[in-house]
Amino acid sequence: MNRRHVIVTIGAALAGARAVADDGFTLVTPSLAEAEQQFEATHGETSGAPPRTRSLFPNIRVVSPQTNGAEMASPLRIELVFETSGDAHIVPSTFRVLYGLLKFDLTDNVRQNATVTEKGLVAEKAAVPKGTHRLFLQIADDKGRVTERELKVKIA
Repeated sequence: MNRRHVIVTIGAALAGARAVADDGFTLVTPSLAEAEQQFEATHGETSGAPPRTRSLFPNIRVVSPQTNGAEMASPLRIELVFETSGDAHIVPSTFRVLYGLLKFDLTDNVRQNATVTEKGLVAEKAAVPKGTHRLFLQIADDKGRVTERELKVKIA
């Protein structure tokens, strides 16, 4: 796969990410998932930088989905709780969602279809195609501390 093909594939995949599912939204399009699978097949699952954790805070706690390695059905309810130290506040505008090892930025799509506050995030009916998917969730507090949490889901 040459560089131009990858760019065209990524552009098409991101354009489709704004599609709307019935009574919900499309979090990951099939074409985006396919581009990620092709990258993993070529470069391996462990490519890319590890998630960033610079301190104990801030923290992202995943309330839902409770993955435990089990397969689940789409659409998903995603609920996150943001935590930080008593002398700091979460800055909701720093929240980002990146997809897979290629780190496709899904933030705008999630923000349009979810509630993001200083306390956390709730997204209802996020459609994800069959397969294994990795979301990298990032948040920062007003002390400039940043954390990243990986959420890995298997969709049946």
